[in-house]
Amino acid sequence: MVRKMIESIAGVSNFSYLEDVYNPKTGSSAKRWVIMVPGLGCEWARCYMCGFSTATERLQIGSKQFSKFEILIAYYLGRYITNPASAKPSFVALYNGGSFLNHKEIPAPIQERIIQEIAKIKSVKEILIESRPGYVSEGKIANLQRFLREDQTIVVGIGLECQSDSIRKRCINKGFGKKEYEQAVKTLRSIGAKTLTYVLLKPPYLNEAEAIREAIETIRYAFAAGSSLAALQSAFVQENTLMHQLYLGGNYHPPSLWSIVEVVTQSFQYGPIHIGNLTDEPPPIAIPSNCEKCDAEIISAFQKFNRSQDISVFRDINCSCRQDWMEKIKSL
Repeated sequence: MVRKMIESIAGVSNFSYLEDVYNPKTGSSAKRWVIMVPGLGCEWARCYMCGFSTATERLQIGSKQFSKFEILIAYYLGRYITNPASAKPSFVALYNGGSFLNHKEIPAPIQERIIQEIAKIKSVKEILIESRPGYVSEGKIANLQRFLREDQTIVVGIGLECQSDSIRKRCINKGFGKKEYEQAVKTLRSIGAKTLTYVLLKPPYLNEAEAIREAIETIRYAFAAGSSLAALQSAFVQENTLMHQLYLGGNYHPPSLWSIVEVVTQSFQYGPIHIGNLTDEPPPIAIPSNCEKCDAEIISAFQKFNRSQDISVFRDINCSCRQDWMEKIKSL
């Protein structure tokens, strides 16, 4: 009954859960509590590959934004179901399908209340929120930091996606450039906060080989710019997006799982990388894959890598489709 209530409020089924991730400080696996809260949704909502604007429509009543009360209810019910006090997560990832620091999406008093409540969980060391770089400011971060203990840190996830301004503008329509990203990273570092940088593998209009090179270069650039962590998100196809139109016309296909392996093995030395999920809300209609023989094994290796950052998990994986992938990459 409680789960059905929160699903109706949050608009998604998997709104609060625990996962195992790598802890750079200890060099071992740790628990992360992932929770999604409703709000206005992404104010930008113009990226070519993103279906969040469709999901966001479910987070509204007509054209009315969810009330402050309903956002808090979503948080508390998610907390009730996951029971982080018992699970003892070291990390919390707080997602709202947009920019947490945008007061139009999540009002400032609600930001403060949720951060204050999460900070009370004794095991939590880092709290991840997401934002476009334009909403990052010393004042906003400092306002949230005042609720933290000395051993806790705010991490802001920024969707840089590509290091090339041209590709980001032409292929993704992200609406900001490297200068804004670099300024946000600099601001966060100056006040003791961290940056997680999202890197997109295979945006529209890039072939597989170009996408691999750009992802590797973006991860290198992100760590050089001061990011503490990179999250490699491989593109998948969600309905009612430009990518969806290209896919239906035979002009786009999600990347191969071998391409994900290639990017990680060529860039893990720059810093810790988290391989993102191959699905999200709303559910995609096409996701990265290889073949029936090796898909499950490689996805399992992704999970092992996320817990350990041990690149050797990929060494013993082989399949006849790998040769086909290699020939395809060479031909591009």
